[in-house]
Amino acid sequence: MTTTNQPTKSTLTPSQIVLLNGERFTTPGSKVTDDFVVSAQPVRIKDVAMAAMLAALLALEARRGVTFELRPDASGRSGANLKLVFVLAETGAGFAAETFEGWLESELVYLTPTRDNTVKQLATTAIVGANADPWWGLLRLTRRSLFQAGLFEPYEERRGKFFKATVERWRATPQLAPILAANPWEPVKATLSDFERGRAELYKACLENIERGVRGMRPQGGGTWGDPV
Repeated sequence: MTTTNQPTKSTLTPSQIVLLNGERFTTPGSKVTDDFVVSAQPVRIKDVAMAAMLAALLALEARRGVTFELRPDASGRSGANLKLVFVLAETGAGFAAETFEGWLESELVYLTPTRDNTVKQLATTAIVGANADPWWGLLRLTRRSLFQAGLFEPYEERRGKFFKATVERWRATPQLAPILAANPWEPVKATLSDFERGRAELYKACLENIERGVRGMRPQGGGTWGDPV
């Protein structure tokens, strides 16, 4: 399968747009900051992570990469087992392999009828290896793609009044500003809103499946996750 229609370096994917504009996709009263949210306004990481994954899945659907199909699980609850069926288009969805969208597509390409190709399983697989809150883990691939595109760079920050500790932080490079201006957040927000209004049952099932996948994952070393921030 070839991958034509490859996004250019000046094009951001929907999941990248969600993260960079996280304050537009979160609930009021949020108190956590993220270096990749350009405005530096507080966000609720769970909100941003769910919106990013949902935007990525809708982007694949829009390019005829996947179709959503609701199938009931053993208990008869339709939303509990949302299957993703991959459509083997000749050109593929066309997202770069290092993006979250590209990763999702590559996971779906190799699915067979015997594998668990649910939204829940995709969310679980995306956070494998996370050693912090899993909602941060769900955004890991999107953060990495922004770094690989040269739009963010790491730096070290010294913290502490008496006992200094070095913390790795991230900052935008000069290349980000013009690209961000050319990729507004409003169309992505509108796509999510249209999905919620026009296909309410599917929208609810997607969110439930993403949350189930994240909650079903255990942190490294065992134990349980804390409440999402």
